[in-house]
Amino acid sequence: MKLGDWLKRENITLEDFGRRIHRSHSAVSRYVSGERVPGKVTMDLIRTETGGDVTPNDFYGDGETVVTPIDDDNGGGGGEPSNPDADDALGAAGLTHTPEVAA
Repeated sequence: MKLGDWLKRENITLEDFGRRIHRSHSAVSRYVSGERVPGKVTMDLIRTETGGDVTPNDFYGDGETVVTPIDDDNGGGGGEPSNPDADDALGAAGLTHTPEVAA
């Protein structure tokens, strides 16, 4: 099932779903429109939040839309995580979070 169809069926806004998966509403909008394909971390969040109704395969295969996969786990060019999920943003840049330790 396509993410947009699932959101309509469940009567969930882009903003609400974005909060649920810790992504901006604009990122969710790009996933729904097919402009972007979520990376592995985001795909897992979407699959979990939709109870498995939306799977990675649902983002591919209409034969007409050309999409650029976004690898938000390995620095592949920038998923759209929002601030509450800053560690994913660091991961998108190929970085890891190391907390500062007071000396």
